[in-house]
Amino acid sequence: MDLKREVKDLMEKNRRVFEGHQYTVPSPTSYPYQWLWDSCFHAIILSHWSTEDAKKELLSLISKQFPNGMVPHIIYWGGKTDNHDNDHLNRIDWGKEDTSTITQPPLIAQASMRIYQKDNDKNFLETIYPHIKSFCEYLIKESDPHNTTLSASLILMNQARTTHLVLMVSLISRRNKLLSKTSGKGWN
Repeated sequence: MDLKREVKDLMEKNRRVFEGHQYTVPSPTSYPYQWLWDSCFHAIILSHWSTEDAKKELLSLISKQFPNGMVPHIIYWGGKTDNHDNDHLNRIDWGKEDTSTITQPPLIAQASMRIYQKDNDKNFLETIYPHIKSFCEYLIKESDPHNTTLSASLILMNQARTTHLVLMVSLISRRNKLLSKTSGKGWN
């Protein structure tokens, strides 16, 4: 048994493309849509053999980012599943067409960094960074509506969200250091 080959085959089998957006469904029958956390893990896995496919996975996520910075936890690409008997599955009317209106912890920062570590594509960082920064700002602002300190904001978040917010801030710092070395300026 070649586990790496089996994982690659499964990822390719579960790949979907809709209106130019490429993503991987966790399960064609049980979880037939794009899910934020799952796509981040899919991107990390995909980066082992195709950083381009990994980037497409994350770029499809940010294409549905809300104006306030939130990245929805479900994107209902195409609206239909492979098994039309299950079209209702996990499809909730959130009051917004084609997405949920809640989010999941921001693993997208760590997934982006993993991809970058594989191929050093600065253009990818240039593209994804503003979206990650906006998502981070959304999480800080929405988890701290009374404008207390950042530490209080982190304490209010659950452990997983805190861990990934720290990773996101780390990505922002690393990106600024990288840009400072190459162009003499970073992003705020």
